[in-house]
Amino acid sequence: MALHDLSWNRSSMGSIFDGIDFDKVDLADVGRSLIKKLLAGSQSRINVDNDEWVLIERSDKRPLIMHAFPTLVQNQEGPHTVLVLIDLDDTPQISPIALERIFKMTRAEAKLSVLLSSGITIAESAEVLGISVATARSQLASVFNKTRTNRQAELIKLLGRISLIP
Repeated sequence: MALHDLSWNRSSMGSIFDGIDFDKVDLADVGRSLIKKLLAGSQSRINVDNDEWVLIERSDKRPLIMHAFPTLVQNQEGPHTVLVLIDLDDTPQISPIALERIFKMTRAEAKLSVLLSSGITIAESAEVLGISVATARSQLASVFNKTRTNRQAELIKLLGRISLIP
């Protein structure tokens, strides 16, 4: 497992492993023990379409969901594994820059989209942005057109998938 090659969010990892300062830790050195610690807390496994996911219960938070799958890495020896760790208490942040580039949104449309994806209303978004509700609705109509969506729920679902892009 090439732990040193993992891309990870330091603040998310810090919330999962309380008390570890990930700015001072070499993940390659401690990664295996961290994974073992996670697995020790697992209570059950969930089989979805012949894929096994590990459910890790936490007393004070929603569970973590973990899945590992092997992968090939060209020009590198040894087995490599991709570890997917989903923290159900973590809300991924959507990059407004990604929205601007993918859907050719204006900066204002991207900011509105990010706010709506966080769960606040169009009126609350307008207030945060310092614009009228009518302007926010006009921007939302443009966002719907650019994303080929028709409803806020559909837009939020799409934005959730985009939240994986840094």
